Order: sequence, then C-alpha cells, then structure tokens
Amino acid sequence: CNLLSFTEALVSLNFACCVAFGNLILNQEGNLFWDLFFAFSFESCKTGRCCLVILFSRPCIGCFKKCLFIVINQITNLQTYNCLSSDMAEDNISNNKNSKKLVLVTGSAKRLGAAIAIKFAESGYDVIIHYNNSKNEAENVVNKIKKLGNDAIMIKADLTKDLDQFLSEVINSDLVRERGGLDVLINSASKYEKVAFSNVTKEMWDSMHGINSKAPYFIIQGLLQSLRVVNGCVINMVDTSYKYPWENYTNYCASKASLYNLTMSLSYELAPLVRVNGIAPGAIMFPEWIEDEDKDIILNQIPMEREGTVMEIAETALFLADGPNYITGQIIAVDGGLK
Repeated sequence: CNLLSFTEALVSLNFACCVAFGNLILNQEGNLFWDLFFAFSFESCKTGRCCLVILFSRPCIGCFKKCLFIVINQITNLQTYNCLSSDMAEDNISNNKNSKKLVLVTGSAKRLGAAIAIKFAESGYDVIIHYNNSKNEAENVVNKIKKLGNDAIMIKADLTKDLDQFLSEVINSDLVRERGGLDVLINSASKYEKVAFSNVTKEMWDSMHGINSKAPYFIIQGLLQSLRVVNGCVINMVDTSYKYPWENYTNYCASKASLYNLTMSLSYELAPLVRVNGIAPGAIMFPEWIEDEDKDIILNQIPMEREGTVMEIAETALFLADGPNYITGQIIAVDGGLK
C-alpha cells in the first residue's frame, strides 16, 4: 500500500500515528512489537485510537505486514485489548469471565501482609499471595480467603533472587489471565533490623535494599502492562522512618527513603493510567526481638498513646485502592501522630 496515504487516512479518522525507524525482531507472540507499541501509544494518546507504523531499515515485508495486521486488529477490536481510556478498560473488564478485582500482596503469608490480603478478600477481591519461607502460613491465608467465597493462589519466591520467575508466574497465572490484568499491587514484603552504622556491611546493605527498594522497583516494572490495561494502582509500604530516621537503623531507614522516592517519582511517570501511593506505618506490630526500652521510647512519642493495629493499615490500603481515583503521589502516615 501507499504508506503516506495510509498514514494520512488514519489521521483523518482521528488516529494518532507514530512512526518508528529501525529493525524489530518479532517473536511468535509479538511481545517485542507490543513493548514498542505501548511506549508510543501511551505517550501519544491519552484517549482515543492510535496506530504505530514501523519502517524497517532492512526491509522485511512479511514481518511488516504481520505487525500492521496486529495493529489494525487490536485497534478495531477494543474488547480484545484496550488500554487507552479508563471507560474502555472498564468495559473490557466487565466482559471478562472473572469480574472480581485482583490484588497481589507481596510478603502476605503472615503479619501485616496477611491482614491486608484478608481485608481485600473480605471486600470481594481475588488475591495472589506471595511468600518465601512461610508455606504453612500462606496456605492458611489462602484457605481463609477461599472460605470467604473468593479465589486465591500462592506463589513462592525469594524476591532478591527469583524475581524474574516470580513475575512470570504472576503474569501467566489463571487469575491474571481471567481478570485481564492486575488491579492492585501492594509491595508489603520487607526486611527490618537494628544495626549500628559502623557495623553495616556491603552484604547487609544489599540484602536490606534488595527487598525493601529494589524488589518493588522491578516488580512494578515487570507488572506495569498488567496494571495499565485495567487502570490499576500500586501501594508501597514505606515507613515513618523515611521522614523521621532512627538511630542504629540507618540501613533500614535509607531503604525506606528510597521506596518513598520511588513512589513519588512513579506517581508522575505512570499517571494517568496507573496510580501510585504509599502507606507509612508507625508503631505497628513490633518485632519479637525489639527491646522493651526501645518500644517504650517509641510509644512515648505517640499522641494516640498506643500501638497501631494491622487492621488500620489494611483499611488504609483498601481506601487507596477503592477510594477516589484522583488520589496519587500520596504517602498516608498511619502512625498515631508520631512526630
């Protein structure tokens, strides 16, 4: 066909056309092509229709025709794959076999993560439970969710070592496939320890930042397409220490400050299709090893004069997920007024 005429015709029909020069290797599922397509379409079209025309510096007519066919097919079949407007995405999801919303909570076998997972299930969500070593606890959480009438699966992964495998299992899970995407991602997995600054080793730093800041970064990146197609949201579990650091916790505080900045940066970069917020818990479920003296020092600084509960964190997470979708780039401190 006459490429110039074809492009002009699309523009006349209110399509936004993008042209990319270069070579493109297209695998059988068209993954590389769609990565490029998304990169252009989200920058060029916030609403409406779009088309990407690819010109190869080394002509490959067969590959070009296949790419063009995929573009036209997807544009004209909005119920098959549409991620360009909130209304269209909602229409697409409502036609899916599984109309329940879906949440992934990392570190959700016990403690705070488990409470969040169960709270979302009580509100009608299907849940993906992530765990590392706590298999029995994860099974208990899955069973509780299923008794509530919702579906749940559990995925084992060391997020500092098995991240690629974890992301693959999430994306290819039946829950994500049936839903057509992921509505809520909650980065709750975390590491916490008290170590004097002079005693922190490079290995300790890598371990702390690997789970507290690196893992959330690349989990969001790896699941971004699944979030975009349903106008999903990300909720990062930060900590009050990002703003009020503590003595002998420099490694931990620095990792949470990194997660705070990631949250704020992505709230700009991923809008308007994906909202990104954070929760900064205060004194919630002190770890078993913390000394009573340290616990008293913290509690004496809290105007509410008590320790917070996991349910208060879970309710805040649910608010950020189901509340006004105009909220993004916010860190909600659930800390009893700690200053």
